[in-house]
Amino acid sequence: MKQSASALGNGELIILFDDLETNSGALVGLAEKVSAVDVNLMTKIGQGLIYVCIDEKTVQRLQLLQMVENNTNDRKKNFTVSVDYKTTTTGISAFERADTIKAITNRHTVPSDFKRPGHIFPLISKKNGLLDRIDVVEASMDLAKKTAHNPTTFLCEILNDRGSMSTRQEVEELSRAYHIPFIPISTILEEQQKNRICTLSGTVIKGRQLGRTIGFPTANLAIEQKDVSLHRGVYGVKVKYKDKEYEGIMNVGVRPSFDDSGVDLHHEVHILNFNQFIYGETLTVEVCFFIREEKAFPYLEKLITQIRSDAAYVETRFGLIHKVSV
Repeated sequence: MKQSASALGNGELIILFDDLETNSGALVGLAEKVSAVDVNLMTKIGQGLIYVCIDEKTVQRLQLLQMVENNTNDRKKNFTVSVDYKTTTTGISAFERADTIKAITNRHTVPSDFKRPGHIFPLISKKNGLLDRIDVVEASMDLAKKTAHNPTTFLCEILNDRGSMSTRQEVEELSRAYHIPFIPISTILEEQQKNRICTLSGTVIKGRQLGRTIGFPTANLAIEQKDVSLHRGVYGVKVKYKDKEYEGIMNVGVRPSFDDSGVDLHHEVHILNFNQFIYGETLTVEVCFFIREEKAFPYLEKLITQIRSDAAYVETRFGLIHKVSV
């Protein structure tokens, strides 16, 4: 991975392969070092759309609006309106697309410097990178952070000659043919899993014991920290209790499947392979990765199925079950 990170930091293209979710590859470059040669090569051997991967600060600085208000994309890619830099004419040439990509990385550019719509498609990365979402967008920026001050990247999905997404074998052949470093996302994720979104602690208090009635008892926590601000949803966590560590699932939210009020925020942890009486005890919870948004379920069977799926996913991510799609 160090070799790939160094190549990216030096302005070379690399290939990222998503071996965990989509089984697809993408050519990736560091945006501040983009050249027309890079863009031309991407269009020649990648053949997909060209995106620039940005963070929320860039979105706000350039006042980039979401492509749509209601994102119905199952992959939940956060597109903004496409752009061209103000100096472009058609905006489609390799030179002009490179100019647009590089201009996005310039901290002195302002919203009025860009035409909308255009030919470069910004994608918004999640705040915590691969800890929030497994995707080539987050993987590219996590890798770029290792060698670049500005981790903004640009990428192009790799299609084969038939116009379909290239297989891993095809992507690896492309890597060898053009001497472009190849790195699976799982390699980057393995490194990132050492990090944490945050750590919190709290006392276990009595709740309504609804989880126990469906076979998934939860520890309801009265959080000690006042500055914890987690997005509502489900997380993979590690729980420390009496010098032992356990894997678990934490739901942060208002329990829409049970509560009608939707006001009080709850932090509920289901500890895997654990069955002890712990009311009044203090737990330390390391929030390791985001799983999904909180949502309401129309009936209990759906909720139970989802919790089982969440538990299996947590076990996979923590390596209790070795499962990597190839």
